[in-house]
Amino acid sequence: MRKLIAVVLLGAAGSCARGDGEHEARRGTALPQPTVRSLARLTLTENDTAYLGRPAALAVDPGDGSLYVTDAFLGRVLRFSADGRLLRGYGRRGDGPGELRDPGAVEVAGDEIVVADVGAHRLTRFGRDDGAFRASVRFRGVPTSIVPDRGRLWLGGLDVERKTSVGVWEPGDGEVRGLGSIPAQFTQSAPLAGIYSGAEVAAWNDTVLVGYEGLNRLTFFRPDGSEIRTLRVPVRARKGEMPDLVHSIEHLDFPEQFSANSVLFRIARLPGGNFALVYYDQTIDGSLITARVFLTLLSADFSRACVDRELPVSRDAQPYTAFRGDTLYIVQQAVRGEKASAYVDRYVIDEHACFGART
Repeated sequence: MRKLIAVVLLGAAGSCARGDGEHEARRGTALPQPTVRSLARLTLTENDTAYLGRPAALAVDPGDGSLYVTDAFLGRVLRFSADGRLLRGYGRRGDGPGELRDPGAVEVAGDEIVVADVGAHRLTRFGRDDGAFRASVRFRGVPTSIVPDRGRLWLGGLDVERKTSVGVWEPGDGEVRGLGSIPAQFTQSAPLAGIYSGAEVAAWNDTVLVGYEGLNRLTFFRPDGSEIRTLRVPVRARKGEMPDLVHSIEHLDFPEQFSANSVLFRIARLPGGNFALVYYDQTIDGSLITARVFLTLLSADFSRACVDRELPVSRDAQPYTAFRGDTLYIVQQAVRGEKASAYVDRYVIDEHACFGART
């Protein structure tokens, strides 16, 4: 296991700095929770032909606030206006150009939207305004996040074979390049690597911050993939990371393995320079996945934290999250009889309440 570099944040969290797991860190309830303000719920307008079968990812347009929701069931992305009106679709199920086999993460990159087609091992790009297919590029691994940064695309997702945790695509490249090491636990445990295969990315200036599903840590990389440092994240209410993770997970059956650890689902760098992390405590019952959703804030210098604000979500299906500025969006489905409807809850994050005025 790589050496973990503790920062002031970890000293404040007490046992969070220990290397033997994170469940014991739930005793650190003295840490404050984030302050958020709920906005009015958005109901997404659907019809008999343009509806969401199974939401699988969410992105929010940084320009006009449009909502892009990946539909894993129907193999497409639907775009809704900032007030929930249906605007257009991108792609359809299939393996041909502009078609999507198993779409997941989606993001807005300039005048394009980019979709990670996990089943086809490629990124597919569409015109943002006309919906036209632009191009595809191959990738390896299972990307769960896409982050545009100065013309490049950063992807978070483990490639255990190549031992990389980040992909980067530059315009003109024929495939995504793998960068960044992976924590040793993923090479030591097949269940861990198979279940918790995602990674979340934030990129700014010359720094790439990566968080791992199933592990309670963040790693900083340079743009060339060389590691800068690693730190652990405090835990207050969520599950965190099992003690002696590699050994412990091997002795569980699949449903318990799936639910054993908190899963990092999103990292965002907020307007004040601080960081927001969204964690899920998931459960699985047959094919139904549900989650408890927790929000954690870390200060820009990682010396302070507001930890594990639980946000109310539907128990009818797995929710998905995205950020626009200081606002967290959560797309959900509610099931009534044989009818499912989709809606978006929004929460404005109060950075000042947690960290004070930015200096």
